[in-house]
Amino acid sequence: MSKNKATLVSSKDMFSKYQENVDKIFNNVKRSVPRYHQSSTDIQQELLQSFENMVGLSIMIQKEFVKKVGIASNTPTSILNVIDNTSEEFVNATSIQNQIMLTTIDATQQKHQKHVMIM
Repeated sequence: MSKNKATLVSSKDMFSKYQENVDKIFNNVKRSVPRYHQSSTDIQQELLQSFENMVGLSIMIQKEFVKKVGIASNTPTSILNVIDNTSEEFVNATSIQNQIMLTTIDATQQKHQKHVMIM
């Protein structure tokens, strides 16, 4: 019988130690998540800003080149309308894509929360 008690005590100790270490690991990960989130947000904003700067400089260089070379830059209104309409459609499509993505994330979170509550 004393052997069974020793086994029980060591089992309790093993699970307590296991839980203690699992808690330690999860707490460490939880502390890191905000930093990862902030870092990924920062780099996304930096990349977007860099791309915006690059496109702006490209337009400026092309405009200067056309002017120096003497190429006519007058564009028919119909072409300008196509450019505007294409840009508007792109903005609308990305807006819809973002709405779908956010709705999907919200639905996934709600489903996960319901699943966790059931457990």
